Amino acid sequence: MLVAMTDKIDARVRYFVACAQDLFGENLSGIAETDSYLRQPDYSSRAAGHYYLILHEEQTSNAVFRARYLQVEFPEFVLNYLIEQELAGYPPHGAWQFHTCAWIYRSDRIDKILKGGESDLREAIRQAIFGSAHVARLYYLRNLSTETHTWGVRQLGWAMRYTEKAICKLLGLLEKGEYRVQTVAGLNEDDIDWLAHAIQNWQSTERRLLKNVGTFRLAAARLSGIVESYSAHTASCFPETQALVAKEAEVPCKAIRSMTDAIVMALKDAFGDRLFSFYLHGSAARGDMRPDSDIDTMAIFDHIDAELLESIRLIQNKFSKLTISVYSADNIRNYPRFRRYALVSGTRHIAGPLCFDPGGISTESAYGIVNNAYTIRQVARGYLISGAYGHRAHYMLSLMVKLADHGCLRPLQQLESHHYPENRTAAIAYFSGEEQASALLHHASRLNDEETYLRGRLLKGEHDSMEQHWFKLDDFATEVEKKACRYPT
Repeated sequence: MLVAMTDKIDARVRYFVACAQDLFGENLSGIAETDSYLRQPDYSSRAAGHYYLILHEEQTSNAVFRARYLQVEFPEFVLNYLIEQELAGYPPHGAWQFHTCAWIYRSDRIDKILKGGESDLREAIRQAIFGSAHVARLYYLRNLSTETHTWGVRQLGWAMRYTEKAICKLLGLLEKGEYRVQTVAGLNEDDIDWLAHAIQNWQSTERRLLKNVGTFRLAAARLSGIVESYSAHTASCFPETQALVAKEAEVPCKAIRSMTDAIVMALKDAFGDRLFSFYLHGSAARGDMRPDSDIDTMAIFDHIDAELLESIRLIQNKFSKLTISVYSADNIRNYPRFRRYALVSGTRHIAGPLCFDPGGISTESAYGIVNNAYTIRQVARGYLISGAYGHRAHYMLSLMVKLADHGCLRPLQQLESHHYPENRTAAIAYFSGEEQASALLHHASRLNDEETYLRGRLLKGEHDSMEQHWFKLDDFATEVEKKACRYPT
């Protein structure tokens, strides 16, 4: 389904198009008006003014500096770009966004790409369910300092729009052939009206959520409930992607047990048989935990409701070094296929009668690597185009370096060697002969020092080091994508 180019644009946007055409000439193939849900660039809370320039072909540095020139003239917009080849190869679970967004400029070449492209709407809905539920529950459960509360509101705004566009409306496109809200059993009558009103009046909604932590948590819990209803519908209608099978949990090392035994006991006491599985994930599961690292855990329950979230929040508050991500059995049974490599290889089952079925992830890993390469590329280009580097910039750089590590290089090592590395040291040894990969892995092993160094340079007005890192990540994304595409997906 193609959406026709809109002619209902104001003079400012028409001037923007004219400036872009002047800068890029025939190399400009199209301009798509999107939203921050497209690759989730820095969790922007802005619901409008996101534009993707689609270029025929361009060297990265030339495209970045021309787009930056354009950005300075239009500071109210958020800009990014893709070349035609990247648009044509866009991960199928995300390609729907270019079919449903408004195009303020579009050449015949774009029409051909979109008509010949592939969209996986089921996987798109699965990914949106996972992403929206994760954000809503993560910030509901966290101890909200001023900084965390602020970023939580921004991310919740993204998750609310993502829920409406990539779950509620996309389900309508999948089941009814029309891109409009499709409701499912289990929703309260006014849930969708509440969601739509909050999105349409986001500035006032945002102010209310920022003023009061309780109001914010109520909104997060309500969004979690909406997503859970769609998750149950998806699990009942679509084939299962990830089975939960009976298996005895492993016994972690004594140091980990000393930190997890108490919370496992507290969850069992509070929820009994409703707790299906308890997992380590993150650095503790990957063998890369530093002395200052948090213990990242994941709990799987029969289903998720507001009462359960509040009980878990009160339990988690007693454990300062430990965070819990919470999912239902339905969330897991329709987990995005391309993310399964991380679910299976990046976790350790340490409690509960059920665990993830580890079978059949090899070809899906290649798809996951490609998806992560697109994420890294778009975040890198977003910062390069804005040319603005503050606290959030070096934090996001660290996130992208970690994504390059355990979202690209480790699954690539598994594809090539049929063995998932036990820790970063093993990955460093494996990629020691590849300069680009080796440099990223060494960066990942000293994130705190790198952030401190970059912060010092930025405070002196020196941007070169930060820019070099983003350019290198953009290059890395292209190279690792090429390697992953050698494998069938």
